[in-house]
Amino acid sequence: MATFTERDPAERSAFNRIFYRDRRPTRMGHWVSQFFCWWARVGLPPRAWVALNVRGLESERPGRALIGNQADANKSSCADQASAV
Repeated sequence: MATFTERDPAERSAFNRIFYRDRRPTRMGHWVSQFFCWWARVGLPPRAWVALNVRGLESERPGRALIGNQADANKSSCADQASAV
């Protein structure tokens, strides 16, 4: 594995240092990740969020990545239709 000479960009803010140190998740970061996995597994995330099946870069083990959608496409199209009427 490559040795990094500069600090991880995620560690520049104090908030992100709670979750990452030396390019690895801290115990808190791991716990939060596990919580969100459970949260998604029981079906609690909003409908606009989707989970993508991904493969690990080195381990090639299957996993999931939770993706959040900030802008709902249906809201903008409904607003355009309402203004056209």
